[in-house]
Amino acid sequence: MNTISRRGLVRIISFITALVIVLAALSLVSYNRAKSAELKLEYSYLRAVENLNDHMNSIDSTLTKGKYATTATMLESLANKLKSDTQGAKDNISQLPLEALNLEHTYQFLSQLGEYALSISRKVSNGEKITEEELNNMESLGQYCKSLREQVMILEDSVQTGTVSFREITKQLSNEELSNNKSLQVMDGFKEYEEGFSSFPSLIYDGPFSDHLMQKKSVMLKGKSDVTRTEARKAAAKIAQIRADLMEDAGDDDGIMPTYNFMSESTSVSVTKAGGMPVYLLKNRNVDDIKISKENAVKLARQYLTTIGIGSLTESYYEIAGNIITINFAHLQNDITVYADLIKVSVAMDNGEILGFDARGYLTNHIERTISAPKISLDAARKKVSQKLTIKKEKLAIIPSTSLTEKLCYEFLCTGQDGENILVYINANTGEEEEILILLIDENGTLTI
Repeated sequence: MNTISRRGLVRIISFITALVIVLAALSLVSYNRAKSAELKLEYSYLRAVENLNDHMNSIDSTLTKGKYATTATMLESLANKLKSDTQGAKDNISQLPLEALNLEHTYQFLSQLGEYALSISRKVSNGEKITEEELNNMESLGQYCKSLREQVMILEDSVQTGTVSFREITKQLSNEELSNNKSLQVMDGFKEYEEGFSSFPSLIYDGPFSDHLMQKKSVMLKGKSDVTRTEARKAAAKIAQIRADLMEDAGDDDGIMPTYNFMSESTSVSVTKAGGMPVYLLKNRNVDDIKISKENAVKLARQYLTTIGIGSLTESYYEIAGNIITINFAHLQNDITVYADLIKVSVAMDNGEILGFDARGYLTNHIERTISAPKISLDAARKKVSQKLTIKKEKLAIIPSTSLTEKLCYEFLCTGQDGENILVYINANTGEEEEILILLIDENGTLTI
């Protein structure tokens, strides 16, 4: 019978002891790494809340100043500030793990606030007076802003004092059984705010988020048959670029564009019931320092659109906030830019990941149009442009109007006497000057006013 010698036994025990020590050390290292990653994520959420609070304070202050502004120059300056801060607020909300709250109305409110202020600024610049209704609307917008600011302040204070953590919030938002816990009560204010838009004023103005445009039924989806939730889940997985079995149901939306909604960890996706078309994608994460260029980001955004089956687009303007670039793409038909058919794609500039996609404008307006030849020539249209402007580029474009109609125009990108970038739109059928826009261009993107 073979027996283990005393020396062999000591070796075995020593080996097992060393193995246990190594495994324990590896486990400790793994735990510390996980804890470090968790803390890093928590700090990134805290930074997003702090930045969101800064933007909301700035918005509140700007709205207060706006009550007392009397000149077009001051109103324009305040409107541009609002536009920048509302975009910043949306970007920071998108970085928080709040997908389960479905803050669609909150996003719309912030979008409308900036655009509505810009529309009033343009009106005053054109020598028109602000109406009593518009003043009342701005007052209402200010009240909604104060309510949102209060919720943000409560959230920031709760996280900073350690009352709650985003780890707890994330867990509890995904588990309705924990709805009475302290952490989720912090979120109740956001829920109530989101549900409190029944008395929100209808805002009709010359801008992309005007209610008369947002409430327009989709012409692209008209006549399409409804898909099943299973089919929609497959479409959602393609949009999110993950497996379909990882997409969890997140309810339906039976609004102006009925959708199936899905979630997967920090990702939210919406797909139309009619036709199973992609509506939006939103991924929440902290974006590190910029490592890819704007040009590469545009290329990645275009590749993504091709992957999900959307083509014939041209990029127009972009904006960078929170190290995320959001690029506007418009439909291109016969080399004519159709601005109403708009898709927005957001790209993380640290690694090129697609963090956002919004095709609501495209789904609402897109059809293949019958475009008649212009009644006036390009040369005749050029003569309609002010001689004080130097034309740099020219092309045909179809632009939307507040009456829900579209107009075929010659678009002239010009330089002003003081170096300004100016867009002039001359109606290609009547020769009328339809629109003049000022392009504010800097390292963070392009804003039109």
